[in-house]
Amino acid sequence: MAEYFLGIKVFLASPSGLENERKHFKHVIWDFNENVAFKTKVVFIPVMVEQMTGGTGQAQGRINKTIEGCDYCITMFWDNLGSLPEEDSPEGSKSVTDGEHRKAVKLKAEGKLKEAVIFFKKIPNRQLNDKGPALEKMLNYIEERKKDSHLIFFDDENQFEHQIRQHLVEWLMAFTEKGYKKKPPANVSEYEDPGSD
Repeated sequence: MAEYFLGIKVFLASPSGLENERKHFKHVIWDFNENVAFKTKVVFIPVMVEQMTGGTGQAQGRINKTIEGCDYCITMFWDNLGSLPEEDSPEGSKSVTDGEHRKAVKLKAEGKLKEAVIFFKKIPNRQLNDKGPALEKMLNYIEERKKDSHLIFFDDENQFEHQIRQHLVEWLMAFTEKGYKKKPPANVSEYEDPGSD
């Protein structure tokens, strides 16, 4: 028997070097769905660039449209900013990933995105003691973001998982307290309830 579930899309933006964290991000979301969210008829949907199919036009333009279709955006950095910004990246972008964060912040300001958060994986001291140009740019970027953003730092996979789960709980409460679970909107996705007969 199929039941209506409210699908909440969470976009994850990050440069290369965080592949393990990206995989863990998906695992944490689906584990949270199975143990918590499904019980409230809500499902969080992880959205990442690697899931996108090919298309015409600039890749960044298509990514921007994908972000526009999401409810939340998490941006994650470690020791580099990533690829140089593309033509469709927002003005002032330091990299493709920074452009995705700026796009999310703009959408939030316009009331089209519920939240845009930024995570930083802490950089080991050995790297800080031998900084190259890419790391210098990253450290400068962190200082810039401190002026206008609440930064979330994590040391390892366990801390990362804890921070993600905290946000998922807050976001789930924001939806269920408004009563969305009682009457799904017209564009709600239909999922099979694992607990149904």
